[in-house]
Formats: sequence, C-alpha cells, structure tokens
Amino acid sequence: MPKNDERECLREILMETVPQFLAVFPCHLSGCQEIADVFMVNRQTVREWRKAGAPIAMIGGRLTAEYNMLMHWHVRRSANGTGEAR
Repeated sequence: MPKNDERECLREILMETVPQFLAVFPCHLSGCQEIADVFMVNRQTVREWRKAGAPIAMIGGRLTAEYNMLMHWHVRRSANGTGEAR
C-alpha cells in the first residue's frame, strides 16, 4: 500500500500529465478509500466503477486494484465518453 507521500506524488503527477500516465512499477491499491484518494474521486464512484466493470476486486472483504490496470480502464472509458470527473 503506498504511503501518504507516495499517494500525494501520484495525485500531483495525475494532475500535471495526460490521462494516459502509467506507473513504471506495479502499484497495488488496497481499500476503497485508497483507490478513491489516488484517482481523486469519492468512494461511491469507486463502487460504481466496479459495478461498471472496472478491474477492482473484492479480496477478504476489501476492494483492491492495480493502478495501471485501473488507469487503463478509466482512460478507455473516458475516451468512449462514459467517464466522469469529480
């Protein structure tokens, strides 16, 4: 799980770059709140994304996602005009 400074760094990068940014390393996100924080959305949006087919798994009662896979899904969804911004 990324530390607070790593999450803040990811947020800054996402705000300064094109949406196609992908991390060079695997970044596993654990928990609805962490996913929401990294993608700058609320927890309800994360749950809606999962229902819409986002690569977000429920493991041990906790939502988990791999950053690159979720970003790729989000970029494709946004390109199709079905994305949402907060």
